[in-house]
Amino acid sequence: MNEIIDAVSLALSAKNYYAALFLALTIPDICCSLEHAKSTGAKYAEWWDKNMIDYSGYLGGNDCYALRCAALHEGSADTAAQSKSERLDHYVFITHGAHRNLFENCEINGHR
Repeated sequence: MNEIIDAVSLALSAKNYYAALFLALTIPDICCSLEHAKSTGAKYAEWWDKNMIDYSGYLGGNDCYALRCAALHEGSADTAAQSKSERLDHYVFITHGAHRNLFENCEINGHR
């Protein structure tokens, strides 16, 4: 596991943000597999909610799983069509400045 976490750090150092994101989104899958022999969407979400307490209120397990599916399978940050998406329908990633901000009922470039 340390090698994967180190790879995330290396990707961030190289400003390879997609690689860092994609690797980071797979870590809960790996942890679920270690704990339960197999990862599922429900187990992924449960692991996230149990272990990523700092993100409580910003990003829940089901929404993180929806982001994982959208990002890894579609190359998208749009989670509206993902069945696990609960609260959020789109993510915007920034590389500098404020983070963990939640905006509700917003319109950006004509998109809600």
